[in-house]
Amino acid sequence: MSTLHIKNAQIIWPGSKWHRKTADVIIENGITKAIGQNLNQQADEVITGKKLILTPGWFDLHVSFNDPGNEHKEDITSGSQAAQHGGFTDVLLMPNTQPAIDSKSVVNYVKGKAQLSETNIHIAGAASEGLLGEDITEVYDMKDAGIVALTDHKKAIQNADLLRRVLFYAKKSGMPVMSFASDKSLNKNGQMNEGKMSTSLGLKGMPSLSEEIQLKRDIDLAKYCDSPIHFSSISSKESVEIIRSAKDAGIPVTCDVSYMNLALTDKDLEDFDTNLKLNPPLRTEADRQALIEGLKDGTIDAISTDHTPQNIEEKAREFDNAAFGMSSLETLYPVYNTFLKDDISIELFVDKLAVESRQLIGLPTPQLEEGKPARVTILDSSKKVKIDKNFLKSKSKNNYWLGSELKGVVIRTINGK
Repeated sequence: MSTLHIKNAQIIWPGSKWHRKTADVIIENGITKAIGQNLNQQADEVITGKKLILTPGWFDLHVSFNDPGNEHKEDITSGSQAAQHGGFTDVLLMPNTQPAIDSKSVVNYVKGKAQLSETNIHIAGAASEGLLGEDITEVYDMKDAGIVALTDHKKAIQNADLLRRVLFYAKKSGMPVMSFASDKSLNKNGQMNEGKMSTSLGLKGMPSLSEEIQLKRDIDLAKYCDSPIHFSSISSKESVEIIRSAKDAGIPVTCDVSYMNLALTDKDLEDFDTNLKLNPPLRTEADRQALIEGLKDGTIDAISTDHTPQNIEEKAREFDNAAFGMSSLETLYPVYNTFLKDDISIELFVDKLAVESRQLIGLPTPQLEEGKPARVTILDSSKKVKIDKNFLKSKSKNNYWLGSELKGVVIRTINGK
């Protein structure tokens, strides 16, 4: 029997009677046993801190764990450890594996490995066979095997008729379709956001227009099919406005944003740091501010990490030849607390990470009640941390903040079953 006493924590738990209150919480063997002020109970471990915060365990809407196929970058075990370290009790696994998660057999393989994980791993199935954007997958077989969403992840579906069929099938099966808006013809060989910085650095640009054109098309298809659609990792001011207008018109559209696009801009690429070669790319300060405003007014439904681990051989190259993506699960809270807390309240931050993110795929928010499983994230907003290779549990260390000292630490993630 193991008992944990969390002392004097500010509780940020939307929907709970304890929301915005300060209390002690006793957790015994993964179950919440007591909540109240100044609890006096013996425990095997006591967690204290200057500024403790207790929230529901977080849910990340898209992570890449590369298992099967590229386990040298990440596997389900190391990815789960990184998620726990970053504050996540739940993640949605993208189908960009080798082979892709496009059949019942691959879904079953992932489920088998996920059973050993302390993180709740939910699976998104590929919308097209092999993520090739040509033929629709066996949607119902994968749904029966356990997938909860359909997506081709960063392989944006260019074929409008294919997406139309995917939307119809997903509607019948009760699953969301997640679309990454990108017109490949406009982004071909692009390396970063198209604009003054790309011209200054001599790098081929990826115009925000490529995202916006695809957004408009996909929204029209969703309207035609009367089917919900979710957009992953939007990045531009115009995209926020397009989605806001669609919501105002009653079209069932939702979206999320990567925290890198909330914290950084294309100006941060001045040193050609390949860890900032991202897709979607970092855009301008005007885009960043519009994304923050979109979170505040409800246009943007969730925050994600877009965790994309890459091994050193694929990042330690000339910028043009480096792979896209960042290993980003573990630095979300330190980056938020250091750079974003004045723009995004802790209440909004938690709502977009733990509540609305779950709602998008039909998951309930964990409950903070005595006798219920404890699925919690414990933070200390006052503690400083050095981001080094020992800090990161992910197999891949491609993180922009490596070597930095940030403020704010995930003390513990508890996933009571």
